[in-house]
Amino acid sequence: MLPLGALFGFGVLIPLRHGFDFLDARMILAYAFIPMLFVASPVAFGLASARGSYRSLLTWIAAATCFGWCVGILFLSTGLATLNYVAQPAPLQLPPAKLLVTYAAFCLATVWFISASAAFLAILFSPKWAQQILRIGFLLVLSFFYVGPQALPASVQMDLSQANHQTMAWWFSVILLLAAAGLTWALRAAPPVRVQHIAAESSTQSSSPL
Repeated sequence: MLPLGALFGFGVLIPLRHGFDFLDARMILAYAFIPMLFVASPVAFGLASARGSYRSLLTWIAAATCFGWCVGILFLSTGLATLNYVAQPAPLQLPPAKLLVTYAAFCLATVWFISASAAFLAILFSPKWAQQILRIGFLLVLSFFYVGPQALPASVQMDLSQANHQTMAWWFSVILLLAAAGLTWALRAAPPVRVQHIAAESSTQSSSPL
């Protein structure tokens, strides 16, 4: 289940705070990283079910990718619905269709990369460490999008404001897709004993009381 606090924060509070600036391309594209908070657990559970089977692990990565992509679409849709419900503009204020298509593709590429990274990190370290690393990565990315540009020189900020963010997102999507494919392929080389050990650890963590 999705934490309602996260849905309320990203789907209600942030749109209310930024108003129609929420429709800015940088703000929209930043929402593609929200699934980083939610895909590590499904991948860890998938390791517990895969039991050393690469095909089964691929199935769980695909399921986590689909789940994370739906999370990204849900959070952005909730934010847009909140903005229009509170402001009640006429007509409805939505991002351009091209930006929404770019967001959908960028979100998919990002989530696949995150899911593959979660599986790779879980095997390399542990499922718990994979979750912590992704959470830290999410905070760093969020800080970069919302705080980082303000710390850059004025000339760099001007260049960023004039850049075509949709084109940049498409290029990053290609890079992330290639990286995700590489990580997914690299999981074939994971030692079966190591995968089974991580699977047993994941099962123990999921069955232990909170």
